[in-house]
Amino acid sequence: MLRWLCAVLLATAVTGVVGLTGGSPACACSCAGLTNATQLAARADAVFIGTVQGVGTPGVLMRTSSDPVVATIKVDAVYRGDVASRVEVATPVWEGSCGVTFRRGVRYVVYADREPGTWEGAGAAPYYTWLCSGTAPLDAAGDTPYGEFDATVLGPARSPRAGAELGPAGSLGWALGVAIAVVAGLGGIPAALLVRTRRQRTRGR
Repeated sequence: MLRWLCAVLLATAVTGVVGLTGGSPACACSCAGLTNATQLAARADAVFIGTVQGVGTPGVLMRTSSDPVVATIKVDAVYRGDVASRVEVATPVWEGSCGVTFRRGVRYVVYADREPGTWEGAGAAPYYTWLCSGTAPLDAAGDTPYGEFDATVLGPARSPRAGAELGPAGSLGWALGVAIAVVAGLGGIPAALLVRTRRQRTRGR
């Protein structure tokens, strides 16, 4: 009985993971080449500079390379969009899936979108960014690893508005969706156990 129960749990867990991740490996990220700041900004819903205060995952049980990681950023300059002084930005957890490697305490120029497109991280944060969006860390001179960041081409910087944008109500919404999916997948276990018990009772008569 114990072996059979373990087999059921294992099969259900595998099925649940495949269902959550789509059952396909993430593709490697390849940016054809980052364009200049003006072109990058034209494709983004928001452009701002800020310092990462924290980085975490929104309650994911088992991660793939395209699962979301969320950075909380204190914004100090806004060039495009209506951006709050403290925001959350989601990106794939691995660079191989076009994720940005956010590090706590580091300043970044962020080119962000409001919609995640076809990426499975929808709902993880109010903003989304990818490696090819142009988001990058700024060094002491205000330059990125891709070259000099010329903020003047984006126009004058504005102060962020007061308040915070921390998610649909934050990362908890995305995590709750994952939890519901897992519970739904495990829901088949009691039914399987009931069928197994009835069969044993029938054989014992």
